[in-house]
Formats: sequence, C-alpha cells, structure tokens
Amino acid sequence: MGLHRTITTPHQRVHEGVMFTVGYTWDGVADTNVVEYLVSVGSNKTLHSVLSASGSGDFDLEIFEGTTTSADGTALTEFDHNRITANSSDAAFYRDPTVTADGTQLGPLIHLPGGAVGQGNKGSLVGAGGENTYDSEIIFKTSTKYLIRLTNVAGAASDLLVLHTFYENGI
Repeated sequence: MGLHRTITTPHQRVHEGVMFTVGYTWDGVADTNVVEYLVSVGSNKTLHSVLSASGSGDFDLEIFEGTTTSADGTALTEFDHNRITANSSDAAFYRDPTVTADGTQLGPLIHLPGGAVGQGNKGSLVGAGGENTYDSEIIFKTSTKYLIRLTNVAGAASDLLVLHTFYENGI
C-alpha cells in the first residue's frame, strides 16, 4: 500500500543540503557600542532567512538592505544542516564590517529588553528575555548586502548574539 508522505519546505531543504546556520556572539560589548553582522548574497541564489538576536542587557536592533562597505570584516563559516553533504552557501557572512553607507532600513529600530543570551520567547517582532526572532522568513535578494546592527543600550557591558538560519533557492 503506497502512502504519500509530505514534509515542509524547510525540512526538504535540509535533505537537499541547502539549509544552513551561521552566527556570532560578541562578549562584553561596552554600553552604547555597536556590533554588526553582514550578509553578502551571491548572484546565483536567494536566501530564505530567519534571523534572531539576543543580549544579556537591553539592545536595539536594525536591519539594512543595500549596505556598502569598504571592508567586509571577519569571515564567518556557515554549517550545513545535512551533515552528509559537503555543501557551502552561495552567500558570504561577516562580523564587524567597515560600513560606508547603511543602505535602506527595513522596518523600524526595535528595542529589546535584556535577558540571558540565547534564551527568550519567540515573537513575531519582539520577544521577552532579550531575544528577537522574525518568525516569518525574510527573502534576501541576490547580489545584495544586508546589515544587522545591534547597539548595546544596557547601561553596562553586555553580550550580544546574532543567529541566522536560512536555505537557498536558485533563481
């Protein structure tokens, strides 16, 4: 008896070896200091992205599209959720770029209350405990740079985290 099995698209992307995660934690960011995460999308595939950020103290979050840099920063390595494949992403990921123009801000500045890094409740825009997760995916277009900026507004040093889970889709 043949049964038809269905799985979600993200689950299928894991099987295909095109679902990835990349991120970085900045430890002890001084009050009022900024940390930045840069995504440079390649020319062959879009990124279907879910972003989350958290901090041990209050912080502000901004996302920009069409960012210009004079130096992309320190490269970060993504990992493929399918550990059988040796695939890598068409995009490149960096921390601490040298930004010459922010680009277009996507949505408002979001203020988040502090909590333990990596903990908190998911919300459509804002979650408690210092975490922000976009539950809906954001599709990053090809040949474009995206900047995620976190500003520590805790009144003291704070740890800040950006976590980016995505799958790629050919154009």
